[in-house]
Amino acid sequence: MRYAKVILCMAFILVLAAGCGVSEMEPGPKREKIAYREYTVKAPGEMKLLTQGDTGNVEVFAWDRNEFKIEASQRVRGVFAEERLKELVKDFRLDVKADNGAVYVKASYSGPVGNPLDRGTDLKIFTPRRRLLQMNVKWDAGRVKVYDDLDCSLQADLGLVDLDINRIKGRLEVQGDTGNITVSGGVLEKGSFVRMNMGNIRIKGECEEDGDYLFDTGVGNVDVWMPEDLRVCFESTGTVETNEFQQEDAAAKVRVRSGMGRISIRKYE
Repeated sequence: MRYAKVILCMAFILVLAAGCGVSEMEPGPKREKIAYREYTVKAPGEMKLLTQGDTGNVEVFAWDRNEFKIEASQRVRGVFAEERLKELVKDFRLDVKADNGAVYVKASYSGPVGNPLDRGTDLKIFTPRRRLLQMNVKWDAGRVKVYDDLDCSLQADLGLVDLDINRIKGRLEVQGDTGNITVSGGVLEKGSFVRMNMGNIRIKGECEEDGDYLFDTGVGNVDVWMPEDLRVCFESTGTVETNEFQQEDAAAKVRVRSGMGRISIRKYE
């Protein structure tokens, strides 16, 4: 009888504990709470942009103003009461500062993790068209999209992220875990590389004829398009489906690797 009372008492405590754990939840669909923030930073001369965050999307634009503008939407979702959502959205931080010729943008979240899809920071960053010297991105999960021409170098350290660049004229240095990397045009400076553990790589553009380049994925396809009159030598490791270029001496050297996937190398006019 004594053991039965102990078991009943323990069961009662567990029920109370469970009730406390879900007391903040409400039945029905998930609700969303968004906090909006906006910052402007003057650009008296050429400056670097360094962006860091955990989950969300980054959109980058160029404009003709001599300043940076950062628009942030920090959102959290869940089956919680409105008051609880208001508290959770306060766990976001967005730090923006200018120091020593650089603009730093850091988004973070210190609240309960839960499903990463239920929280995140979406950034829209407007950059001065002729005053962006270099762009650095360190992002854990989401998507990074550069809409306008990027006339500077770009360095990216990515987790589970898709990167899409419209056009770039500069050095490209990308390394990441999982995601698709797309460059739709431009001129890549010597030393540019893309190195992914998993994901597709699609590169279209020119390269410098005395340069050395690397496009490498562990699992995924690599598609490369380069001008038909470019003197270039491709060194491919993996299953080559198409290579329309002949080997050239004293030309740009492009190493293309795919551990599991196909390689396609084509010309364009």
